[in-house]
Amino acid sequence: IGDEFQRTLGAFYAIYWMLRIDIDGKDGFANGVDGKWAPIVVEGKDSLRVTLPEKRMAFKQNAKWGFFQDLLVEAGLIELKKARTGMFKTAEKFVVNEKRVTSLLALTAFHDIMKMSLMLPTVQAEHAPFHGYEAGTTIGDHDHALSYVLERYPQLLPSFRALDARQRQAVIFSQCSLGFNHGWFVQA
Repeated sequence: IGDEFQRTLGAFYAIYWMLRIDIDGKDGFANGVDGKWAPIVVEGKDSLRVTLPEKRMAFKQNAKWGFFQDLLVEAGLIELKKARTGMFKTAEKFVVNEKRVTSLLALTAFHDIMKMSLMLPTVQAEHAPFHGYEAGTTIGDHDHALSYVLERYPQLLPSFRALDARQRQAVIFSQCSLGFNHGWFVQA
C-alpha cells in the first residue's frame, strides 16, 4: 500500500502543479517540495536544496509547458474565458473548470481502493454476470471491482456520490470503459 499511496500523492501533485504552471507549478514539477510543502526554487547549479540541480534547471527551462496546458484544455479542466481587468478592460485568461477538476480529484482519491482485498465486492445475483464474474463471486480485478461499486453502489463512495450526474458518468467512462491508468499519467 505504501507505493500505491506515494503514486496517488504523485498524481495529486501532478494535477496541482499542472493547474499552477503559470504560478509555481514549474518549480514543483522540476524540484519537488520542501518540508513545508512549498515548491523548491532552484536559482543556480550550486544549489544544495536538491540533487542534480543542473538537470532540474534544464527540465524547467526546456519542458514543453504549452503541451501541459493544451492537455488541460483538451481535458476540459481549464477554459479560456474573458475576465474584467479594469473599468473598461477585459482580457482572456484560463479559468479552472471546477466540476471537471473535482471529478478528477475524486477519481484520483479512490481509483486504487480495490487493491485492498478486504474491499473487493461480491457480485450480487441481480447484477450477474458482471465483466465475466458470476453471482457470488468476488471480483478479483481491482478495476472491475471499482467499476462494480461505481455502477451498482455509488452511495458507498461519498466523493463520487457528491458529483453531479454528468460528472459521475465521465468518471465511470474513464475508469470503467476507457481504463484510464493513473500510474501512467503520473509517469508521463
